[in-house]
Amino acid sequence: GIGAPTALNISLSNVEANDLYYDRQSGVCYQFNSVANDFVAIRDGLIGDLDAKTMGKMNSALNPPLTNLTSEYASKICSTREVPKLSYTKDNSILELLPTNVELPNKKDFMAYASQRIDLDDYAVSIMEQGNSLNIKSACNSSSANGLEIAYRDIGIPSTSFIYSLPGTDSSGIRSMYTGSIPWSANKGTEDCVSRFGIQDLYGNVAEWVNDGMTCGDGSVSKICESKIGLPGSFGATDFGTNSYKFDNVVGPYNENGDEITIYVPVLTTLTFTIGATSAPLANLSVGSTAGFANKGVILIGDEYISYDSILDATTLGSIVRGYNSTVATAHIAGVPVTFSTIDDTYLKKWTFSEQFFGANYFNYPLGLPLSNKIKASDFSAFFDWILPIGPTKGITDDQLHDDGIIVNGSSNSSKTFAVGGSYKSGKMSGRYSSELINDTVNNRPDVGFRCIIPILPIDYKDDVNVPF
Repeated sequence: GIGAPTALNISLSNVEANDLYYDRQSGVCYQFNSVANDFVAIRDGLIGDLDAKTMGKMNSALNPPLTNLTSEYASKICSTREVPKLSYTKDNSILELLPTNVELPNKKDFMAYASQRIDLDDYAVSIMEQGNSLNIKSACNSSSANGLEIAYRDIGIPSTSFIYSLPGTDSSGIRSMYTGSIPWSANKGTEDCVSRFGIQDLYGNVAEWVNDGMTCGDGSVSKICESKIGLPGSFGATDFGTNSYKFDNVVGPYNENGDEITIYVPVLTTLTFTIGATSAPLANLSVGSTAGFANKGVILIGDEYISYDSILDATTLGSIVRGYNSTVATAHIAGVPVTFSTIDDTYLKKWTFSEQFFGANYFNYPLGLPLSNKIKASDFSAFFDWILPIGPTKGITDDQLHDDGIIVNGSSNSSKTFAVGGSYKSGKMSGRYSSELINDTVNNRPDVGFRCIIPILPIDYKDDVNVPF
């Protein structure tokens, strides 16, 4: 229908517990609470009460994608799902797999199952992902259902000829298509928008939450954003060794707008070392007054860029404290120049990877993330063979990146989660490598949804059998 069910005076006499209602104007899905005798937006609760029948409705194709909910709530829905039974055939025997849970994927999962079709070259992939003229050819829905706009009308239920427009009305601006799109009359839909594994709508339609994210500084002293570590929604320890992924001009890109100031360390004794609580070497570098230093930031010591985590004020001296490689630090000599930027930096916003903005000249292929040109092999031992330069002819090329990019939405004191793949709003920036960081509290994005995965234990991987799923 159009509008929230509570505003439409819907008769509840034939409504059963946990029945679902979808508002085409807002893209919000509601669930009937039989105790309160009222509909409740799914983003506001009740998921734990969903029965198998209702879960089946949410899992079926040809429905609007479930959107307008936080990444945390999407994760709760996945974890509430019943773990299905899976089996495969070997030597005429049916053997069972034993998955233990259903969960929200992480960014590495997405990068794997979103691999592009091997029967398409880079040009064909780009054309498919741009999503133009869906009334003529099947492609991804990344340009607001281009060619099918006439189908989105301000009526409660679209006609069967335009049923793919179920998710939105004309005035709503919602242009996602129903899930599992199939050809309908002369309209082609998104049936060809699949990965090499046959998974549909990974690029465009709605972006999808994954279980990885970052947090950003408060803005007054630092505009560095850093990956969540050791928490739900975090990269694992093996992803970056002992380092976290940061937008800081050392690991990842950073927007340096401040004035550069150079000072000189007067004597060697001003560089000292202590052992921190984490048994990691810390360097205390006395540089004089702390005036002009951000509490977190980046400095250039000699020819090495250093990201520091805190600054301590003393009577006459300030100490920059940062996890420091002692073998490198001891090589510094008296009189080494120290260059730093003032605190006029700005948060990162949006760019395509091929533009290489903000010093992002490299690309972490397994994670689909940009890296600074100042990265060192020791920081990324697990993935160093897969850190590729971005360029027209080598590493990962502009053609291979298909105009994909990242939207950071940097903002003060914010915890964010990645939504990947792009949506009907993304245009050319819709694809396997594209991602957007969205505040964890946001639950009003009709262009962001999710899908759940069923992890299979490594012992159950069968390279020599036909596993039909």
